[in-house]
This record gives sequence, C-alpha cells and structure tokens, in this order.
Amino acid sequence: MGRPPGLLAALFLCAGAALGRRLSLDTDGYLGPVQGRSSSPYVFDVRESSSGGPCDPNVRQISGYITLKEHTTRYFFMFFESRRSPETDPMIVWINGGPGFSSMAGMVLENGPCRVANGGKETEINSHSWTTKANGIWIDQPAGTGFSTGPLISSTKRAGELLSQFLHAFFGKYPQYNRRVFLAGESYAGQFIPETLMRLRSDERAGAKPVIDIVGIAIGNGYFSSDRVWRSYPRMAYESGTAPRRVSAAQYNSMVAAAEDCVKETPSCLTGRSSCQALYDRCSKKLIDPISDAKWSIYDLRVKCGPFADCLDDRPIRAYFNNPTVQRAIGTHIGWKSSNENVTAAFHIRELFSTSAEKQLARLLAEGISAALCWGSGFPVQLAQRFRDGRTARLARKIEVRQRD
Repeated sequence: MGRPPGLLAALFLCAGAALGRRLSLDTDGYLGPVQGRSSSPYVFDVRESSSGGPCDPNVRQISGYITLKEHTTRYFFMFFESRRSPETDPMIVWINGGPGFSSMAGMVLENGPCRVANGGKETEINSHSWTTKANGIWIDQPAGTGFSTGPLISSTKRAGELLSQFLHAFFGKYPQYNRRVFLAGESYAGQFIPETLMRLRSDERAGAKPVIDIVGIAIGNGYFSSDRVWRSYPRMAYESGTAPRRVSAAQYNSMVAAAEDCVKETPSCLTGRSSCQALYDRCSKKLIDPISDAKWSIYDLRVKCGPFADCLDDRPIRAYFNNPTVQRAIGTHIGWKSSNENVTAAFHIRELFSTSAEKQLARLLAEGISAALCWGSGFPVQLAQRFRDGRTARLARKIEVRQRD
C-alpha cells in the first residue's frame, strides 16, 4: 500500500473558514427507502440530489439513513462529492468524538461544505471545506448521537463493529467512492478510528465485501489514553505556548502531582480493585476545575467561556438542524442536539482508561497506514484533552509523532 499524496496533511491543517454567498434550502431528490442490494442485509433510506442540497448547491449530495444488520440501529450521514474532481479525488470519512457528539456539528462548525448563518436560517459556503479536494461523508455514531437511532452501546469495540458495518454498506452501494479512503475525526475518535480500522480488517479477512481502500487516518487532539490526557492538563494550562498562563505556579505544581496520582491509580481501576468513576471524578476536579472555574475555555485556552454548556453556543446549529425544511431536505424528522450525554453515560467508565488505541495505532503504522495526528490548544474537541506537542504522543516504544508547526 503506497504512501498517499500530501493532501491529507494539507487538509488536516485547518484554516479559518472563508464564507461565500448565502444559500436557500433545497428539498429535491428523495429516493428512499431503497434496498442496498437484493442480497444485502442493509436498508437505505436516503435523499440524493445531483444538483446539490441545502449545504452545497454545486455538488452531488447524499444524506439519510442506513439501517444496519440488526435492523434496530440506523446511522444518519451526509455525503458530499468533491468540488474538484469527484471521479479521482480521495474519500474522507469523518466522525466526531464524545462519545455522543454529532458529526453534523463538526460538519458545519469545522470542516464541512457550509457554515450556518443568520441564526440558523441560512447557510454559507465554506471555501476551506475538506470537500474542496476530497469526497466526504459525516456520520452520526454511535446510536443516539445526532440523528442516529437505536439501542445505546457501552463499548468502543461495539462501536467499531457497527461503524464497520456502516462503511461496508455505504461503499457496497456507492463503490465509485471507494478510493484512497481516509478515516478522520477528533477527541474520542482517537479510540473509535483505530478500533474501527482493526475491525474492518478482521471483517474483510472473514469475507466481508467490499474491501475498503483505506490508506490513512487523521485524528485531531486524539484521546489515545487517559495517562497522556491527565499529564497534559498542567503543561497546557501553564505553558501551552499559544495562550498566557491560566494557572499559578502553585496550582501547576498541584496539578502535576494530581496527574501522577491519577496515572498511578489507573491500573487499580482497570482491574476492578477501585472505582473508575470515582477516579475520573477526582482527576477531573483536580485537573480541569482549576481552568474551568476561572472561566477559561478548556477547548481554547485563549478565550473566556460564555454561559453555555461546554463553552459552545449551539443555538444556531440546533435551529438549523431542527428546521422542518432542512430535515425534509436531508432525510430525517427527529429532534437533533449537538451532543447526547446519555450516549456518553452509556459507555462503561472503564473505557476512558483503556490504552488499547495506542497499541492499535502502532500496529496500523507498522502495516503502512499513513497518519496525520494534530494537537493544539485552539482545536475544538469534546473531552477537551490536550497534548503540548507531537513528541508527547509516543504510540509505541520506538514510534514517535513528529511535531509540525
């Protein structure tokens, strides 16, 4: 598997949004429900439009639901062809973290084709969208996230199984996009993506079709292990290099000691000798509260946090995605919110202390998968983990991630 071109790194170094003309809403092109294939266990209920939809009127758009094998889980997605050359450009699969943070929010706030404007009544073209040079799909997963429905799950392993099903279903129906595929995401996607890729490999060895042409991964502020997260908080708060110091020297020293205590207690939590929930609550209080109590955003240490949960005023995007006209256009009819705490709570707390993603990443890198790993104090994530620089992320004993300014 050859090394992919420099597109991945270029796309992942996100620039600020450049907005173009405002767009009205479009509701044409409903094609669902559509059975994937006669022998397929999946059911498609989607809208397709060759002339674009409410987010980008100039490209082909597909959105709606794929019902997975158990027929109880329905994953919602939005897909956009590349603005440049959809027949030859690569494919990016994007998932947000959480668990429980909607990729639709990531789409309109970060790297998708449009931004929400006028309080949620309109959209504006994002000229720096990743779809400028790639086909892209944004997926709400696991069930309960965004528009997706189904039983809540409790493990990253199960999430990988279901996302593997979804990807095989999508690329089985739309094989023209199964070309130089990158799995990308942020935050807890640091767990989701390695697990999903390992599951894809396992399923395909067992005969799952199609074989998906995955050549790389891209993860921003990835949650790879709790140890690295706890140790990163003091350094980011005291010497981030991108924001003034947000804690005193005394607070910094206290946080460093607390981080080491958290790391020391993790094995006891993982073996069941102590409560993982109690450990998480204690570590959060000692390592996050000094920042959040001072009203600094744990998502961006350069700014003060407003009166909104998670420092995010999501009212415009909630208004947009709950607009009946928008919902008809994209193929859904249920209420939407940017994050679902029930999805997060359903995950076993022990999952947050797992270190399996690091081992999986090391194996994937050794197998030739390319990786773009990005860290920074101004990069929005759900769990707000922070690494001071790429040297902190040692994925295996002899594998380092190089810092790129």
